[in-house]
Order: sequence, then C-alpha cells, then structure tokens
Amino acid sequence: MGGAVLARSGAACASTCAQIVFLVGVNHVIQGGGRLGFHSCSPAGDGTRAPICNEMVARQAGAPDAPYGIVMAFIQFTRPAQMRWLDAADASCWGVTIWPERSGRGMKRGDVPPGLLHGLKATAKVNASFER
Repeated sequence: MGGAVLARSGAACASTCAQIVFLVGVNHVIQGGGRLGFHSCSPAGDGTRAPICNEMVARQAGAPDAPYGIVMAFIQFTRPAQMRWLDAADASCWGVTIWPERSGRGMKRGDVPPGLLHGLKATAKVNASFER
C-alpha cells in the first residue's frame, strides 16, 4: 500500500484517519505532540458497537505491519462515542509506529512491539511460576 504517513506535532489523526489511512502507510510515524484516536465502528451512528466492522477495519489495518490484536483491542474496547488517544510514546510502545529503515529510530518492519514483548515476558514468568 501507500507511502509514508506522518501525524505531525500538534496534529490529531482520528477515526478513519487513524484506523485506516495512517496504518496502511508503508511507514507510519507520530511526531512528539501528535496523536492518533481509535474507537469502535457504529452502524448508522446509533452508539452500538459493530463487531464485524471492527474486525474488518483491524484486519485491513493489520495487513501491512500494525499488530492486528492491538489495533482490534483499541477499536473493540472503545465505545463509538469515545476516543482512545495514543501519543507518540504510546504508539511506539504498542507497535503502531513504523519508522523508515534508514531512519535509525524506533520500530522497523517485523520488529516485536515493546509493549507486547513486555507482556510476553510477564506471561512467561507467570507460566514458569505455575510449573513449579
């Protein structure tokens, strides 16, 4: 899909911008002070969640590199009338930001998000404690 997508400092990219446009970029970066906003789909704007729409959006967003499960959680567990905001640090932690290869910064294609890696380490410790 497309080229680089940038959420500049002081800018907000929310709803369709965050959940589709931002995430399908080959590289997608949030500058310090920029924000992404996620929420659940709602049929006809009636305030109810639309799980099938959420699934389709998360799968489309997850196609290039964004972690499907993380995107799905942000969408599915945020009511349609609310917004789950991620700043640059949050987006980087959860693997939503993908930097260009030669930038020398942040996550690159195929990297495991730090937030997910921390969760895996914590799960491994819990599992190890049960094996004793």
